[in-house]
Amino acid sequence: EDVPLVFATARTSQQRLAASTFVELASRSGVEARELTAVTLANKREMCPPGHLGCHPDHCPLLAAFYERDRREGALRAVLEQSLHAGPEQIRTAAKAAGLCPYYLSLALCAPADVIIGDCNYVYGPGSTLSHFEERGAVVVVDEAHQLFDRMRDHYSPFLSRPRLNALAATEPPIEGFGRFVDELLTRLDAAPASLLGPHSSRLARRAQQLALKYAVERRRSGPFAPDDPWLDLAGTIMHLRDLSLDGGEEFLPVHERDGEPGIGYLCLDPSRMLAARHRKSRGTIAMSATLTSLDHARETLGFGNLDPVQLALVSPFPAENRCVLTVRSVGTRYRERARSHARIAELLVGITAVRPGHYAVYFPSFRYLEGVRSHLPFLDGRVVVQQPGMTRAGQAAMLERLRVDTDPLLLLAVLGGRFAEGIDLAGEALIGSIVVSPGLPQVCFERAAMREYFARRTGNGFAHAMLHPGMQRVVQAAGRVHRTPRDRGVIILLGRRFSQRPYRGLLPRHWYRESPDELVVDDPIPRLRAFWGRLATEARSPGGEPGSSARPEQISL
Repeated sequence: EDVPLVFATARTSQQRLAASTFVELASRSGVEARELTAVTLANKREMCPPGHLGCHPDHCPLLAAFYERDRREGALRAVLEQSLHAGPEQIRTAAKAAGLCPYYLSLALCAPADVIIGDCNYVYGPGSTLSHFEERGAVVVVDEAHQLFDRMRDHYSPFLSRPRLNALAATEPPIEGFGRFVDELLTRLDAAPASLLGPHSSRLARRAQQLALKYAVERRRSGPFAPDDPWLDLAGTIMHLRDLSLDGGEEFLPVHERDGEPGIGYLCLDPSRMLAARHRKSRGTIAMSATLTSLDHARETLGFGNLDPVQLALVSPFPAENRCVLTVRSVGTRYRERARSHARIAELLVGITAVRPGHYAVYFPSFRYLEGVRSHLPFLDGRVVVQQPGMTRAGQAAMLERLRVDTDPLLLLAVLGGRFAEGIDLAGEALIGSIVVSPGLPQVCFERAAMREYFARRTGNGFAHAMLHPGMQRVVQAAGRVHRTPRDRGVIILLGRRFSQRPYRGLLPRHWYRESPDELVVDDPIPRLRAFWGRLATEARSPGGEPGSSARPEQISL
């Protein structure tokens, strides 16, 4: 039976890895092009040659008579015949030669493809592009599945802010009626904001839909839609609010402020019910991640609880003798202890990195904590690279490249949950140590307090769902930057006594220790580090003594 596989992931690096793995497996199996095909979907903005995103055949020549010209030019057929996998560059080249839109060519390639690789939004986002595969019963593989919970929470948390409405009110409305509609919304927001979510929401949504359709007709006559059109976005938000009002689920909390801006909307506290509905539309769903800190917790929060899922913890592919994992309990990192811990943490960093000089990454729960410790490391200037808030992609890439090519000792200071803590590969000597300062619990705020209260009612343990599991997932993700291949050797050090205490210690990966997480606990990490690096040096000097040549089975559970 012809059942497509959709590989959904949040990062471009994982998409490239999935594509290369598919090609390697197919090639080793003797499969040729056209016998089995895969396509990687890039986002529309990246694939639009004009850059205007005016996606209408009346206004973009690349879309005019698209399918008729494709049949004549044979662009789709040419791509399928060239290789096992069609990536963005290959699709752009074929589309340019045929004078066609690369993005719509990539979508057309999905119909005959056996494997479709792309962002999670193509499967789980609003108006998901791959919804037509529901009829074919696609199998969905979700990579980095620990990120799906928050992604879907964002999608189901629409918000209509007062500043946004004020900006539209000060703009010339595109069609008659939109101005009055905005004025009505502002009046209701001032007098009775709850009415935007109550009985009047259906009438407002119908009005928004009528205006959006009328606007679409007018825009077709005058030109293409601008990307992120604010008027259509307003109509979409109103309709989304109406849908959630009618749903009535207690996981949707009405809110009157977000990020300091007044307005009206919903805060999704738990998207598991909506995720379950998406899972049911597929032939099957495989959710995988190296940092699902508790499979039982992941089963419930990712919507698999009532779907009779199989839970599987696989053997670690990384030899245990190639890593040294320690939890240092001699320093306190709770919020009230942080100011007093700066000097002690700096002292530990100096000692740890002196045992075996090289490239180390240190991860903090906040930029403020990072800067506090950094102020005690002035003698390391020139050897310290620091993540800055709001860094550009170019700046991030430059820092990563320095870690990959610089042979001098370096210390990367970064934050948990950021670009340098997830989804990057620094194999070999590019990174020999990951040091995590404090469990990365989310910042205490209204949103987390609401989640904690909701899960306390539902499960009896609000702290675990709202704070503990998300925080420890960040920790394990950051720790995983060290061992990217079976031959990588390095250390993972968790600074903070909570790592040695319940309930945090219970969420440390099982393959980090043999019998108990007590094996990892130290007050002074230096002796254990000297023994670890010394053993590796001795093995490397012995005849044929390249360490890490085999993986020891550690755990499989169903």
